Amino acid sequence: MKSNLIISCYDNLSRWEKFHLKTRLKSCPYDKILKYLPKQGNMLDVGCGYGHFAWFLLNKGYKIKYTGTDIDPQKIKVAVSSSTKNIFGIDKKFIPQFFLGTPQSLKLAGPYEIITIIDVLYLLLWNKQKELLRWCFNNLCKKKEAVILIKNPNPESGILLFKSLIQEWIMVNIIKKTCSSGTILGAQHINKYKEYGSLFGMNLKVEKISRTGLLLIYNHI
Repeated sequence: MKSNLIISCYDNLSRWEKFHLKTRLKSCPYDKILKYLPKQGNMLDVGCGYGHFAWFLLNKGYKIKYTGTDIDPQKIKVAVSSSTKNIFGIDKKFIPQFFLGTPQSLKLAGPYEIITIIDVLYLLLWNKQKELLRWCFNNLCKKKEAVILIKNPNPESGILLFKSLIQEWIMVNIIKKTCSSGTILGAQHINKYKEYGSLFGMNLKVEKISRTGLLLIYNHI
């Protein structure tokens, strides 16, 4: 993926924001996520940030109707501005849509074949995680290929996770570029996610995608 092409969608990023976005594009293993995504359909990206995942997918040839949500007003403002340029010259029906708020608080036009929650869930307390997951389970399209993908830290990574948590603490508390519900330690043991999903008829598979990161893949049983 050409990160400079993605960044060219954004006119008004500060140097810090451009650095943050470039780092994000390089560090997140998006290519490992792609193999689980249907090539088309309605997609909801929870905690979309600047919306760069939308442009990543379009650059890869995906024909999806993308909706991104985030609770950070500045990030959504930047995301919305990116969609006005249409760098990729895509069909208007595939231009990404971005909204401020949580999926639970927005009247969104689901259901969705794809729901992604990338590096968000661990910033929520468990009761908030369950609230979000419940909404996602109830708004996932009733198709075999429909999927919820969650990138989350592996709480069993031990000392390897310590550096990442320090960086996250700085982003939340010092630089204040990441929003949290009051924790950076919200990642639960995988069995907890499996048990909660089963209450809604969801099957959970797990893939280790980095030294400290897990990909949680929910499908209907």
